[in-house]
Amino acid sequence: MHDPSTTLIEENALLKQRIQELELSDSERRQEEALRESEENFRRSLDESPLGVRIVTIEGETIYANRAILDIYGYDSVEELRTTPLTERYTPGSYAEFQIRKEKRQRGEYDPFEYEVSIVRKNGEVRHLQVFRKEILWDGEKQFQVTAVPTLIE
Repeated sequence: MHDPSTTLIEENALLKQRIQELELSDSERRQEEALRESEENFRRSLDESPLGVRIVTIEGETIYANRAILDIYGYDSVEELRTTPLTERYTPGSYAEFQIRKEKRQRGEYDPFEYEVSIVRKNGEVRHLQVFRKEILWDGEKQFQVTAVPTLIE
């Protein structure tokens, strides 16, 4: 014969387990939502920064660029910035200095984290920038965050 109290105990245990699953599911959903909001805030803080920000590889290839850096260079898109050769974006002197900095980084030698460069904007205008470079992890790999602001004396 079937004991009705066993059935109630089993049903009660199943209900408790389901409640725990729902609470965990709700908690995970809230954590995912908080993470999404945090990522969105971080992305906006970079995208809308008044400072020009790029994420670049050790070779100087652009991975990310915000609107301010595009405005500094006079480009309409990140793709346009990426596909314009460095030799066209830097003055000859600044390109030579870039090559020296890049070689030092590749050899693991000290490379200043603050320097000035002269760039050539899309319209041909030369602009002088104060640049700050910091090693960061981006997508789990060593990259550089480069922040640039036009110098006051042009």
